[in-house]
Amino acid sequence: MRIAICDDEVIHLERLETLVSNCSLWSGAEAEVLRFQRGRRLLEVLQEGEKFEYMFLDIDMPDLSGIEIFNKLPKNSEAAVIFVSSHMRYQPLIDKKYPALLISKTSPQETFDDAMRAYKARIDTLCRFEFIENGREIKIPCNDILYITMSGHHLMINTADGCRNVPARRTLREIEGDFENQGLYCCHKSYLINLKYYFAHDFNFVYLKFAGRSIKIPLSRGKGKGDAVKAAYLNYMTGGADAY
Repeated sequence: MRIAICDDEVIHLERLETLVSNCSLWSGAEAEVLRFQRGRRLLEVLQEGEKFEYMFLDIDMPDLSGIEIFNKLPKNSEAAVIFVSSHMRYQPLIDKKYPALLISKTSPQETFDDAMRAYKARIDTLCRFEFIENGREIKIPCNDILYITMSGHHLMINTADGCRNVPARRTLREIEGDFENQGLYCCHKSYLINLKYYFAHDFNFVYLKFAGRSIKIPLSRGKGKGDAVKAAYLNYMTGGADAY
């Protein structure tokens, strides 16, 4: 397990390294903690292809803030992001716009561990589409979903491996609201697409690109004429950067 921590102040960086290294969430696992004092250097490493399971980012840094780093993350980054700060006034912003956790730099180890366990449980739930099929619990990673369509009282969940037909216990709009941060977007009353695979759109269709092939999905007339699809895609790509 590779973990990145980033803070411009050495004293806080050392404190954060102690909290992360001693976290009971990954007790028994081999965890490598890499320290960064400059946000730009961390971003360079990520752009060079380095992968991390977790990243702890100080919000207030002179070159790049933690939120700016988050908004510039490469599209293929799957790291869980945790913001750290001495100023908890950022809590409302984080809760509203970012699928991340905010932890105080002065947290005792027990509080830090409790917050991390709760956060891990939350992101595990949000990153997977769960349903019951023939009495068995099925979990599909959101990243694997290309699009979902509603047919009668059933959902057709289309992935690279095929299609699953499951009873619809929620509307597409409700699913969109639950998984907005995962890029699921209702482009039509009967279709929900994964913006991760968005390629282009016109007045009538939105096009998804996956493994070298293109998929054409109907687009609601109003969304085709306006900037709704473009705005949703940019908001997904930037993590809501316009709010900061």
